Amino acid sequence: MILLYIIAMEGNDEICNCTLPCECLNPNYGTLWKIHIYLIQNDSHPYTLIENLDKLGFNVQTTSKQLRKKLCCGSKINDGNIELQGDHRDIVRDFLITKNIVDKKYIIVHGY
Repeated sequence: MILLYIIAMEGNDEICNCTLPCECLNPNYGTLWKIHIYLIQNDSHPYTLIENLDKLGFNVQTTSKQLRKKLCCGSKINDGNIELQGDHRDIVRDFLITKNIVDKKYIIVHGY
């Protein structure tokens, strides 16, 4: 069951599609978002999906380029989400924390 949380932000409705009881209140923006990191199996090729970086106000292209160079893999940006070739969930989480992009409590890694 997917729980939808609707938060009003400056007259607009924002929706969080978390499967958890969501406590992801970002103090900088007052919205309900966390960074979600998934492993997606596409045909026989896995890729890592990073969601909600754009909704928190981060430059997705710069972050994608830094991750692509660090991991030596291909990447693309699809609807504001970063897709990296291969399973890099732990490395991406550690990268986001060490570069002070996102605090540890705002990251959810799925698939374990």
